Amino acid sequence: TVGTFDGFHRGHRDLMQRLAAEALHRDLRPLAVTFDRHPLAAVGDGSRAPALLSPRFALKEMIGRCGVGETLFLHFTPRMAAMTAEDFMRMLRRDYDIRALLMGFNNTLGSERSTSPEFYVEAGRRAGVDVIFAPQLVDSETGVTPASTLLRRLVTEGDMDAFSRYAGHPYEISGPVVHGLRNGHRLGFPTLNIAVGKSTLLPAPGVYAARVAIDGGNPLPAVVNVGSNPTVAPGRPLTVEVHVPGRDLGERYGSEAIVAFVSRIRDERRFDSFAELSDAIAADSATALRILADTHGDTAD
Repeated sequence: TVGTFDGFHRGHRDLMQRLAAEALHRDLRPLAVTFDRHPLAAVGDGSRAPALLSPRFALKEMIGRCGVGETLFLHFTPRMAAMTAEDFMRMLRRDYDIRALLMGFNNTLGSERSTSPEFYVEAGRRAGVDVIFAPQLVDSETGVTPASTLLRRLVTEGDMDAFSRYAGHPYEISGPVVHGLRNGHRLGFPTLNIAVGKSTLLPAPGVYAARVAIDGGNPLPAVVNVGSNPTVAPGRPLTVEVHVPGRDLGERYGSEAIVAFVSRIRDERRFDSFAELSDAIAADSATALRILADTHGDTAD
């Protein structure tokens, strides 16, 4: 199967499980083919490429959990973008001995960007590849089909509960711990400031219940503020500040942090005094602990 698999949501997971079963049925080895970057990054100046929901290096492990032991990362180039579907399948057949291709219900392949299943079946026949299609996965309660575009919108809206529902896991960002203004320490709520790359898609400004893992350690319950600190330092660019209720993790500068957003607590707002801000952080911390006590790890399929 071929795709970008960004965010690796429940639809991707279902596709991989079907791939593993189909390969077993055909006495073949399952292989997931993906790319080292979003295909739109190779088109024009690359500005049309969306921010990725998950790092490329994490895909192999997630795919492997679904019973697909091999993942191939192709370097996506303008030349590859210009290939027809038949040419792309011929390349897979020639270079990797692909015998069958499992496509998602709305998957497109090649420069034609066709949405016709018959088109791909015929292109595969000419290339010597048997093309088959997986059915559409639909949430049984909401009638919604998981998709990477949907997940991006949910992140920008700050709807972490819906993201976890359709992705099957919380939204995560990662980055090093960096120096901040230390206002949290002065207020009695020490925070870790997380630096994120320009390509990282940040949730909408606000306060979130989350879990944070430092340098590969066990995830800790946390309350996270994504915002510009309008009470203590208005006008600053967006920052990600993590507070672990009841704990001071010390100066962990340079440590790598992974933040998993579980649920949105409230919008970011400006308070009239530090005392009001302190009370709000205490209330947010209590709310976050209640939310996290009711959620345990990944969302089940």
